Amino acid sequence: MNQIRQQLIRYPERLFYLLSAAGTIGFVLICLLKGDGFDWISMGNTSDWGLTDFSRHIYFAADLGTTYKVGGSTACFPPFVYLLFHLLYRIIPTPLTDYDWLSYKDSPYIIIAYVMLMIFMSLYFLLIVQKIIVRTTKECVLLCSLLLCSLPFFMGAIERGNPVLLTLLLILTGLYLKDSPSAVKRECALLLLAIAVNFKLYPAVLGLLFLKEKRWKEALRFSLYSIVLFFVPFIWVGGTEGFMLYFDGLFSLTSLLVTEYSSFKHITFAILTAFHVNSETAAFAGMITGHICFILLLILAWITRVRWKELLYLSLIMSYYLPGNYRYTVVFMTIPLFFFIRDRSLSP
Repeated sequence: MNQIRQQLIRYPERLFYLLSAAGTIGFVLICLLKGDGFDWISMGNTSDWGLTDFSRHIYFAADLGTTYKVGGSTACFPPFVYLLFHLLYRIIPTPLTDYDWLSYKDSPYIIIAYVMLMIFMSLYFLLIVQKIIVRTTKECVLLCSLLLCSLPFFMGAIERGNPVLLTLLLILTGLYLKDSPSAVKRECALLLLAIAVNFKLYPAVLGLLFLKEKRWKEALRFSLYSIVLFFVPFIWVGGTEGFMLYFDGLFSLTSLLVTEYSSFKHITFAILTAFHVNSETAAFAGMITGHICFILLLILAWITRVRWKELLYLSLIMSYYLPGNYRYTVVFMTIPLFFFIRDRSLSP
């Protein structure tokens, strides 16, 4: 009976591995058979945009006082991120002010720096996933390899150089340490999750976990850490003007309609316009649908008693609620996957 039970437990995982491998193989075949397949499948853009969420934002961070003025609505990250990008600007030996960002992205120093960061992040990804799912190194290498070669990771976060992958690592580490018996590790978890909030804002919804568990003091400290890390960097990143420009850009991004199936709003818009509903009505319906899904998912996360389901509902919010999302935010959906596997590994 135990052997049969183990086989049934592993069946969904093997199916997942099979489908993931099939998706990666299909991606390679498209690139081989379709001449411009690589450009077509990479965010629906051309190679001119490769690594732009890395190189372009280093360019914006060259002069912190003008970051949001130079970048406009495309300088869309919270100020804490630009402090880190400014450090990279100081390290990378390129006369940045002599170039626009399109020229700067082709700098060999940028590419070397990015490759090194990806190596370290990939190794840490393997490490933290193994800690969470409690499986053999062989299984973890297989799982992480399939995920890193998948479309949201490889031709989304990695191709575009978006810090969503680093945000994912911060969240996974924070969630892993969150229930540690060590008070120091639990405090580190709060700080890491607060840093994740100041990379992408979406992880703020994870504060619901502390409220649900009645960990009021930790919820308060998580909020304070997040607020401090958000507002204090504006001292260096544009000041009051930078603060106003950041929110102007943020609101303009959330009003975009990119029919990419990357948010509840966009999915609703695309479906309705396919049935010849006019754009204004479809956009309004998409906005309402997004808000309804947000509220419904919060309620579901609050009432469920299963941890991976909590994370599933909150990850859906992080991946699909904001209209400015792109394909790479789907990487957050791996969070419930890892904790689902963990629960199965630790079940008696």
